[in-house]
Amino acid sequence: MMKIAKKKKDYKEIDKLVEYYMRLPYKIEIIPDPEGGYVAEVKELKGCITQGDTIEELFEMIEDAKRSWLEVAIEDGIEIPLPEVMEEEKYSGRILLRLPKYLHRELAESAKEEGMSINAYIVSLLSERNAERKILRELEKLLDEREEKNKQILEEISFSLQREIKSKKYPSYKPIAPVRYAA
Repeated sequence: MMKIAKKKKDYKEIDKLVEYYMRLPYKIEIIPDPEGGYVAEVKELKGCITQGDTIEELFEMIEDAKRSWLEVAIEDGIEIPLPEVMEEEKYSGRILLRLPKYLHRELAESAKEEGMSINAYIVSLLSERNAERKILRELEKLLDEREEKNKQILEEISFSLQREIKSKKYPSYKPIAPVRYAA
């Protein structure tokens, strides 16, 4: 994201920046409107949306909406995100990795046993571990949701039991605080 300083800018400077951003390949999503016409949104520019009766009109409207959005963002010093395509260009697929000699040797030996290059072997290990971490995060999220649901159920049961006991008007009944499930 490019940060624009919050200070007064002259119109020529604003126009130059707007023209720069207008040339960038922002992703535009077009959706048919159920009531007729079309809606278009610039995905990377939050809130930059317009509508038109025809596709031709929509293309004119989205360019106008994008220009207006950019002008306001520049004038107000709001960060303007780069198009998703340009953000991806930051990743060349190459990294320089320093590791201990013993680990380098172990990885090279393991790669040879697997019949792979050391590069392909390290990529496969990283991919597998990354997938495992994603799965673990999802499982943790599901477990947390289930634990919260169990707490709610136990509290409801406790409340219902106390209400039932109280309604029978047992003389020796002394109300207690609802049972809270603790993790």
